[in-house]
Amino acid sequence: MEAVFISGTSRQVLPVKFIDEIEYKTDHLMIRLLQQAFILEVKKYITERM
Repeated sequence: MEAVFISGTSRQVLPVKFIDEIEYKTDHLMIRLLQQAFILEVKKYITERM
């Protein structure tokens, strides 16, 4: 089973399993980045209040 993976202008046909892996890793990375950004905001907020 294959799916067309569109990123920007390049179109690639990749196996679905591979796309799932990419999406999983991307989601994982986004969550990590959001957590880090949130922690930074909290630290900034705390230091401003002190």
